[in-house]
Order: sequence, then C-alpha cells, then structure tokens
Amino acid sequence: MSHKWQSPVLQATAARQEQACMVPRAALQPIHAPGPRPDPLTSGPFVYVAGKWADKASVRTVQSALVAAGMVVSHDWTASEEPGRPCEAATGDATAAATSHAVVAVYSDPEYAYRGTNFELGVALGAGVPVFVYHTPDFVRRSGPDSYVYSNVFAHLPFPVYTNLADLVAAMTD
Repeated sequence: MSHKWQSPVLQATAARQEQACMVPRAALQPIHAPGPRPDPLTSGPFVYVAGKWADKASVRTVQSALVAAGMVVSHDWTASEEPGRPCEAATGDATAAATSHAVVAVYSDPEYAYRGTNFELGVALGAGVPVFVYHTPDFVRRSGPDSYVYSNVFAHLPFPVYTNLADLVAAMTD
C-alpha cells in the first residue's frame, strides 16, 4: 500500500526543494558549532538557541550559560556575520531545531514578532523536541499585553517561560 507522503507529487516537490537549496536530504544530519563533533555519549545534550538576528548578543549570552552547564550548542548561527544564502541558513537552523535535545527561544524585543524564531519552535515541536523560552531583562521591562510580539499566535503556546537565566539553565540541566 502506498502512503500519501510517497505520492509522485510529494516526491517531486521534495526533489525540487532539495535542488533549490542544493542540500541533499541525506546531509540533513545534526549539526553543531565549528570544530570536532562532540561524542554524544560523553558530551552534554545538544541545544539549539533561536532568537532575533539583530540581537546576537542576547543569544550568545544564553549559549554561553548553557555551555558552562555542560550542554553543547548544536548550531551557532550567531557566528555568521552575514545571513548568507537564505535557503542554506534556513536549512541549518531548521535541522538544528529538529535534531537537538532541546530548543531555547530568546525574546529580547517586545516590538518584534519573531516569525523566524517561532518557525524554528514549530519545527522543534513537530520533531518532539522540548522548547524553552527565555525573556531577557529588557524584554520583561518593556513588554506588556499589547506588545507587538504577542501579535504572533505562536507567542501564546504554553512553553515554559523563564525571566532569569540561572533558572532556565537549572531547569534544563536538572
């Protein structure tokens, strides 16, 4: 019996998308920060940290705290100075969100909708990856119920939300 996801139309669509990105499906394996691949049996769990492109500093702060607690950043998109080819960047981010042990979303600007971040959270949810949300101190100070960030429906999902970085790290490492 043929399954609907094996239909010729879906196979052709997947092939076109693969060609457009020039990233073969077989290459969509868990990725990580530059350097030798950590041994998953002896290293900590892999975590992907999503956030606003223009606020890499907040994302790096969270990454550093998680690494200090023994976690491994699965894909450090903040190391790139330019977005590069959008399809490759999106593939790397989505692959990391789907293949990590956990995903953290860093919200730092209440007047930003975080569409890319929320897409990555959707990928993680679809893959069964636990999602955590961290609101930076500036976000907490400046946000309110009418903030633009809440115009995105995904901002209302019941993820565990932390406003203290130490509490986030403790929750993820206990």
